[in-house]
Amino acid sequence: MDEHPQIRMLSEFVRATIDVETNTVEVECVFLFENAGSETVVRMGFPEESWGTSKDVSFLDFYSYVDGAETEATRELGERVDRYHVKHWWVKEVHFSAGQTRVVRNSYLAEAGWISTGERAFTFILWSGASWAGKIGVAEIVIDFEGPEGGVEPLFPHPEPTAASPNELRWFYRDFTPGQSGYPHAISIAWSPAQGSRP
Repeated sequence: MDEHPQIRMLSEFVRATIDVETNTVEVECVFLFENAGSETVVRMGFPEESWGTSKDVSFLDFYSYVDGAETEATRELGERVDRYHVKHWWVKEVHFSAGQTRVVRNSYLAEAGWISTGERAFTFILWSGASWAGKIGVAEIVIDFEGPEGGVEPLFPHPEPTAASPNELRWFYRDFTPGQSGYPHAISIAWSPAQGSRP
């Protein structure tokens, strides 16, 4: 997506719930944006990348809301990076008055990907946030698991989470630009589809 020199992302909160029985991921994202300039209309894009799935698309549905009102978003088919990696965008236009703040909420259900060692995997992209003006004010990403009684062991979390408890991992960042100064461009996690309870 294009850069947005006058729109800043003040905050980002993401919760992704992984269902290890169905190997799907339900994701809820809430963003707070501020217009530091004059009235404008912004073309917003939310990335969808398909890694290691049997399909060219990984999102099973996608819904977007601006200040609580459902807003139409259109999937724009993107580039095929390789056989198992395809990029798309969910695009909408959002109007900002001068100095206005707006809340954008996106929710979607995605099919989990595969990795070469046989585990299922999920990645949440952060790098698209680098297109907004300045640094992201604050971001919290939470990944939790729904699965067998006793819990599921998360595998290969990257980067290491800020906090971890049984069945839940959290990452917290403040005043950062994704992919720069050591900050991650994405957050990823894997799990075994055949795994039983924690020991």
